[in-house]
Amino acid sequence: MSRLRLDGIPSFNARIPHRVYTTANLPPEKYPEQFQYWAQNDESLEFRHLNDTLMDQYLETMYPSPSPMFPLLSSFPKKVLKADILRYTLMFHKGGIYTDIDTAAVRPFHEWGTRDVMDLTDHVVGSIPLILSGNLRYADEIPPPAVIVSVEMDGRDPEWREKTLARGLQIVQWTIAAQPGHPIFLDAINRALEKWNEAIANNEDLTKIDPLQWTGPGPFTDAVFRYILARHGIGTQSIAGSTVPIRIGDVLILPSHSFQADASEGPQPEQACVWHGFSGSWKDIKKTNND
Repeated sequence: MSRLRLDGIPSFNARIPHRVYTTANLPPEKYPEQFQYWAQNDESLEFRHLNDTLMDQYLETMYPSPSPMFPLLSSFPKKVLKADILRYTLMFHKGGIYTDIDTAAVRPFHEWGTRDVMDLTDHVVGSIPLILSGNLRYADEIPPPAVIVSVEMDGRDPEWREKTLARGLQIVQWTIAAQPGHPIFLDAINRALEKWNEAIANNEDLTKIDPLQWTGPGPFTDAVFRYILARHGIGTQSIAGSTVPIRIGDVLILPSHSFQADASEGPQPEQACVWHGFSGSWKDIKKTNND
């Protein structure tokens, strides 16, 4: 983990790079047709497409031996696990937007979460790091968000387990936006490593570990909520059931359905930002693991 590094340190007023990363083992021209709406609805975006070979090369560069991540990546029984680590690493190292290929942007990126935002930040507490660092000129300013995520399940459905979700209040993982260097992503990566170490110590069959709980939305959701609880003292009860964007320090949490728009084109609800096709490749993996 010590070799994981940043592409520069973002400044106080830095914005999330308008750069979209995807991963799939096929050329972009063969992506689902809805993916084109990312470019059509926002000309400011740049695109980086990583196939399996490029993904492996990038991760090997970021986690060379003797990094403890090196044997973990080599032992993953399914590609989806490595793809999860890829998105967290890209967001920490480079920043920008990660999105699965079965998505479409239905609103320009600069409009995400700009309407009816509820700010739960304690700005007195939030200004302490600026005061301690001597950056008093920024103490009265609200910088752009460093991380933008969206709720998938809002905590009100008692049957969330039957719907193959990892958490009752769950954060979307198919689309993430961030400035480089945010600790949420280090936490998610570290949890995957810890689970692997535990499995190895207990001689567990790695193919039986649920991807949702190892590298997927389960640990990512935990990482988001751990950060805002530790940094700002705000728990999940303040987020469950919200219908508007919530700003907590440098994190912007969009409401349920913001990344689950009803259609990939046409008129959209006020908070809709991304459409998701739910191709669900991990479901086949989970079914195989349970056979």
